[in-house]
Amino acid sequence: MRTAVFWMNESLLILFLSLAVAYTVSSEATDLEGDGRFKLVLLPDTQLYSDEFPDRFHAQTQWLADNFQREDIRFAAHLGDVVDKNQKHQWENADKAVARMDEAGVPYGIAMGNHDMGGKAAHFKKHFGSGRMKGRPGYGGHSRNELNSYYTFSAEGRDFLLLFLNIDLPGEDLAWAQRVLDEHPDTPVIVVTHLLMDTKGRLSEKPYVRKSKGNSPSFIYNEWIAKNSQIFMTVNGHYSGTYRTIRKNEAGLPVHQYTADYQGYPNGGEGFLRIIEFDLNKNTLTHQTYSPYLDEEMIGEQHNFTEYVDFEKRWNLEIPNQPYE
Repeated sequence: MRTAVFWMNESLLILFLSLAVAYTVSSEATDLEGDGRFKLVLLPDTQLYSDEFPDRFHAQTQWLADNFQREDIRFAAHLGDVVDKNQKHQWENADKAVARMDEAGVPYGIAMGNHDMGGKAAHFKKHFGSGRMKGRPGYGGHSRNELNSYYTFSAEGRDFLLLFLNIDLPGEDLAWAQRVLDEHPDTPVIVVTHLLMDTKGRLSEKPYVRKSKGNSPSFIYNEWIAKNSQIFMTVNGHYSGTYRTIRKNEAGLPVHQYTADYQGYPNGGEGFLRIIEFDLNKNTLTHQTYSPYLDEEMIGEQHNFTEYVDFEKRWNLEIPNQPYE
């Protein structure tokens, strides 16, 4: 058993606690459909791993390859900034790390971050565009510019859709995303994008990099996410640190929003990723922050927590009976 780690965002101080709380891999059978539970894993910004610490990236993807079936992980979502700079060795390191998931059949998708845009995003498209992703589990399609994609998966008798969206979501990308929603009107949706909410829960009024053609996080939420009630969750990276909040959309339904990015911590983040467990019997979302590289769990109210969700009502677009604020 390994020692737990407590991270203080303000000073990035690590206090080693004598708690035997290592994340333990289940030895149960791999076919867990019907128990009311399943998991989603978030891979936040790996940019410094691709540059200087590829062993951390490999530890993450190997853990997913080894455990996604027995842990009932239905999908792994990379939150963007795969690389730090548009350099050959960084793309090669990222390619080799992700290949571990390819070989094992892990269902995954990758959002494009601002650090992945170099050279008109040619390397991102080459390594993680439709050429690679066609035929991957759950693959639905790419936008024409290859900067957006969507995937579906099934769990506990219900279908889900994940939208991986371009940074700043310009008009053509927003229109593509809306078409995907319109083609899947009854499917609960998780939006995965590199930049949306910051670590204080704010939505910027300005686009980050696409100043003239892009849309701001505030616009994306208020004018698109809040108008599409099937979107029940958003996840993003970019901002070093973490935050969680629940906003109401225009229909008064909850939208669970999470920011997670550990690149500001030692060695590019020490391989920490986010595990989200859905428990449909208990109506809970439980988050764990775990590093396969350290085999340690991060402790803190922004890293390990449980939220109540009336899943059936929310996914049927009904106002939950129990307050969520």
